[in-house]
Amino acid sequence: MNLFNQAKTFVMIITVLLLTACGPKMKQVKEYIPPMTQQGVVCLNKAEQSRQTCINNNAQQMEQCVQQANVLADDELVIQERHYTRALEDYIDLEKQHEYLMADYEEQKRLIIRDGDLAYVQCSKDVEMVAISQFPECKKHLKQSKRRIKDLREPEAPYRPRPPNRNVIMSQFVKQCEQQQNNCSRLYDQLYVSCGGTINYDSVCIANCN
Repeated sequence: MNLFNQAKTFVMIITVLLLTACGPKMKQVKEYIPPMTQQGVVCLNKAEQSRQTCINNNAQQMEQCVQQANVLADDELVIQERHYTRALEDYIDLEKQHEYLMADYEEQKRLIIRDGDLAYVQCSKDVEMVAISQFPECKKHLKQSKRRIKDLREPEAPYRPRPPNRNVIMSQFVKQCEQQQNNCSRLYDQLYVSCGGTINYDSVCIANCN
C-alpha cells in the first residue's frame, strides 16, 4: 500500500469515528398495552402492588445493608491500614536500595562514556588527522559506548503503596448491597404479561437525531 492509499484509509477511519461519535443516541422504550378483561385489570392492580412492595423492601434492605456496610468498612479500614504500614516500611527499604543501584548505574554509564571518549581521542591521534569529524574509523568507539550504555539495565523504581481510602472501601460494600437488590421492574413486566397485558419494545432517538 502506497503512501496515498495509506493516507486515504486513515482519513476514512477518522471520518467513520467522527460520524459514530456524532451519530444519534438511542434509548429503548416500552409501551404497555393493558389487558381488555376486567380480570386482567384486577390482576394488573395486584401486579402494581407487588411492584411497590418490591420497591419498599429494596429500600428497607438497602438501608440495613448500608448500616452494616459502615461497620464492615471501619473494620476493613483497620486491616488495610495495618497492611499499608508494613508495605510502606518495605517500600522505604527498597527505595534506599534503589538509590544505591541508581548511583552504581550512573557510575557505570560515566565510565563507559569516559572509556569511549579516551579510545576515540587515542584513535584520532594514531591516524594523525586534522579534523575530528573526519575520523569515521574512530567513531566506532563512540558507537560502541552507546551500545554498551543501551545494554545496561536501569534499576526499576519500587512501587509506592497507596494509603487505604475509607470512601473507596465503603463504595465497594455499597456496590455489593446494590447487587443484592431485586429487579422490581423485571418482576412487574413478568406479572404484566402473565395478566394478559402486552409490552412492546422500541428504540427512540434522544440526541443527535438530525
